[in-house]
Amino acid sequence: MKKALTIGLVLLAMGSFALQANKEKRFSVDLFGCYSFMNPADLNSWSEYNTGYITYLFNYYRSGQSEYKQISSQRIEGSFLSLEQALGMGGRLQYTTSMGLGFSLGLQYQQKSVPSGADFSLAFDDFYQGPYTLIRSIDPSQIWVETYLPTLGIHYSLLRGEPLCLETHLAAGLMLASCGGFEAVLNESREDSGYITSRETIRRLEGSGSGLALEGGLKLQLKLFQSLGLFVEGGYTLQKVNNINGSAYLKSNVRDSNGDGYTQVNTWEGDWVLVTNTYGAKPNIAYPGMDTANVSEFSLDLSGFYLRIGIRVGVL
Repeated sequence: MKKALTIGLVLLAMGSFALQANKEKRFSVDLFGCYSFMNPADLNSWSEYNTGYITYLFNYYRSGQSEYKQISSQRIEGSFLSLEQALGMGGRLQYTTSMGLGFSLGLQYQQKSVPSGADFSLAFDDFYQGPYTLIRSIDPSQIWVETYLPTLGIHYSLLRGEPLCLETHLAAGLMLASCGGFEAVLNESREDSGYITSRETIRRLEGSGSGLALEGGLKLQLKLFQSLGLFVEGGYTLQKVNNINGSAYLKSNVRDSNGDGYTQVNTWEGDWVLVTNTYGAKPNIAYPGMDTANVSEFSLDLSGFYLRIGIRVGVL
């Protein structure tokens, strides 16, 4: 009798644990990696401007040749790259009701840095001046962006089958973003006599700001176990910061082979703007006395499609 009672209690306990194990978890945690497509046009104008600058100067100096000034050799190399995608990671805590409606609190981080550069050289045989070489270089040139995005979301299960689940969601949050750019510009002239004149300019901009973000997506999940699944999620996100504030650093170093020259350093703070001239538009930071005739507002627009792959773990 005692043996039968013991077996019965064991079976009852096993059944209770099995029932608890099969009970659907209301709280779950998503951990994912993210691949985002983007085209921050105002930030990318840095690279487009440098492309126009190098191309313009190369063609300008080439057009100066004549019967008294011939090009003996020429070389142009490199290119300037734009920011088109970024990798990120994130997590999401979600509560789902028995009706398939869910609510979530999430956080995503992403960062991308794009280095590039280009340069050219032209060697001239000048009847009056003698042989000399011109070198123009922007290398390295780099733009970057970094964001933190906390979100609140609402979810709805379109399909709650086994083992596949299909879910859609909308989420909103406040994007905290920072961005910047750096470049080293070299203008150099070398004569056959050994005399060299050069001007090197170091330029760096940094800034940060915040803006509202909105996303919508569709997630397909494969259940591996009751409390563990794999998912893939795709969607579109609207992410834009209209006001970036930061600092600028500009250093000019002018030298010749005799050791003569000077160094000048300028720093200032203010709002990011776009300044347009012969070569195109380029980000800068506004300063007192700036000519505003060719100045427009700068915005950091990281909107675009995204793809996430991750795991879902049921916790409660």
